[in-house]
Amino acid sequence: CSARYLTALEEHQISPRTHNKLQKLHTILSTGSPLHSRIFDYVYQEIKANVLLGSITGGTDIISCFAGVNPTLSVHRGEIQSPHLAMAIECWSEEGIKLEGDSGELVCVKPFPSMPVHFWNDPDGDKYRRAYFDKFPGIWNHSDFCLVHPVTRGIVMLGRSDGTLNPNGIRFGSAEIYSIVDQFKGEVLDSLCVAQRNSETGNERVILFLKVSETKKKRKAEYFSFIEMHNI
Repeated sequence: CSARYLTALEEHQISPRTHNKLQKLHTILSTGSPLHSRIFDYVYQEIKANVLLGSITGGTDIISCFAGVNPTLSVHRGEIQSPHLAMAIECWSEEGIKLEGDSGELVCVKPFPSMPVHFWNDPDGDKYRRAYFDKFPGIWNHSDFCLVHPVTRGIVMLGRSDGTLNPNGIRFGSAEIYSIVDQFKGEVLDSLCVAQRNSETGNERVILFLKVSETKKKRKAEYFSFIEMHNI
């Protein structure tokens, strides 16, 4: 199922375990977008306590997953368990340095069995190279923003890197903002996090638009204080 579907169940306070025994349910797989930590909590509290919840990351273009479920490993909230077989994925900085415990680009440093080898109507391979190898020559860049946990080795997906925010040289994904805003469900009706670049200086700032319910508009300062507490 999609991460958004599980989020919708949580937002509407639906508790499947209340009305169903779910004895034969042993695995729930999620894809489509990052699965936030609080949805892990929801699944184990409201669906089934001993289910294997697995998030995956990959792409239609590779007909595969770079990382996903591993039934031999523990599940950690907010994380994809491990790379899949034959997927030598790493997290790299803008300078091409391997990172652990810090956010960066999801790359695959070795060829993999389902890797596309060319595009149609691209006789010289220029479109293909620009799509995957332009940022790090010879290294597959999937344009996803991620973090590898230094202890569990799990992968935390932070959204698309082409939507990465970079104020004052500090890179983070908009998903990190939305995961905090989502904690105010029922108060924040809608939100949009975007970057604004100064055309003269090139500096970037992050703007967060919030549509707040009429009864909660006075709490605006509290929302932003909460975001600052999370060092974002």
